[in-house]
Amino acid sequence: EQQSAPWDIDLSVFAPRRWECESKGYFDSASVYAKRLEVDWGYALTKQRFLKIVAKNDDQGAAGLKEEMGEVRVVFMEHFPLICRLFDYYCCHQPEQDESTYTLKLPPWSKFIKDAKLS
Repeated sequence: EQQSAPWDIDLSVFAPRRWECESKGYFDSASVYAKRLEVDWGYALTKQRFLKIVAKNDDQGAAGLKEEMGEVRVVFMEHFPLICRLFDYYCCHQPEQDESTYTLKLPPWSKFIKDAKLS
C-alpha cells in the first residue's frame, strides 16, 4: 500500500497566495482587516439606517452619536475577522451565484438572523 506525502500548502493551489495577495501570506493580516474595515465603515456611515440604529441604541441618543460611533467602530474592529468570515459564509448560501456574489441578499441574511438567534 502506497502512502501519500503529507499535504503541504506550499505545493498546493493556494501557494501563489503568499505573493499575490495584499497580506503576502496565507491568511489576511491585521493591516488587511484594518484597510477593509476603513472601506466598509466608510460605506456604513453613508447609510442613514445604520446611523439611526446606532443612535436608537445609544444611551445618550443622537446627542452622543459621534462618541457612540467611535465605540461601535472599536467593537467592529475587535470582531472584524469573524464578521468577514460570517459575511463570506452567508454570501455562499445565495440561491443563485452571479456577479453580485459578495452582496448579502435576503435569503442568506434571513438565515444568518435565524442562526444567530437575533429574531
